Amino acid sequence: MKNKMPKHGMEKWIWGAALILIVVGFVAGCAGSNEKAEVPPDESILRIGVSTNYPPLIFKQGEDIVGVEADLARELAVYLGKKPVFVEVNWADQIDQLMAGATDIIMAGMSVTQERQYQINFSKAYFKTGQMGLFANKPVFQHLDNFPALRAQVVSMRVGIVENTTGEIYVMENLSMARKVVRYKSSAAAIEALKGDKIHMLVYDGVGVIMLEAANRQYGLKKIPMFLTDEYIAWGISKNNDALLTSVNTFLDEIKGNGKLKEILSRWIPNIGDLK
Repeated sequence: MKNKMPKHGMEKWIWGAALILIVVGFVAGCAGSNEKAEVPPDESILRIGVSTNYPPLIFKQGEDIVGVEADLARELAVYLGKKPVFVEVNWADQIDQLMAGATDIIMAGMSVTQERQYQINFSKAYFKTGQMGLFANKPVFQHLDNFPALRAQVVSMRVGIVENTTGEIYVMENLSMARKVVRYKSSAAAIEALKGDKIHMLVYDGVGVIMLEAANRQYGLKKIPMFLTDEYIAWGISKNNDALLTSVNTFLDEIKGNGKLKEILSRWIPNIGDLK
């Protein structure tokens, strides 16, 4: 992982996207079904492992599973000639469930990491993101706009992380000198702790931080305007399913080329700009 200030284009994207609260508004059509119980393998369906707590990539509006990943999953199922079936899985269990054959593919906003690559295959990446910091907007934290300032200040901070995320990895490798590192089961629990002054900063995925800041402006939360890491979102596929991996990568090449990927990303993350 690299620690660096964002380029001008990325900075423009961060601040542009922060102006819009994405959850309210457009909801894509919800063809397909949602399952929490075990779904046996069937050639006519695509069992999609999702964890519905990561807006705008994958989350729920009422009983409907929506977001970037949900729209892409439906498009992928059509491409494969299958019916999409969303299988709700706890985030920490996604890889285990895939390896056990309970799902066919993970489409849950998962970043590619070396550790995960030892266990499963990843499709080509379709989206670049990174970890960001969200903190209580207090005078003592006003200067946290660069990495050296963050490292200098963090020794006096209680830092929150969500378990089993790349944010947890980043903090333990780069900010372990924090006064205290507090782990949470979900971003919802972490944001409540931040609002309640139980932690000073939450380190979480950048898209999620932008959403959380926009949804909690009344609490005076503010993001650090830089990515702490470079990460790539892709889909997890069993190492025993090369045929699906090949088909998925061909699908991704097609939707990148015809503009469909950009259309779906822009639907949920307006002003995202051109993907690199």
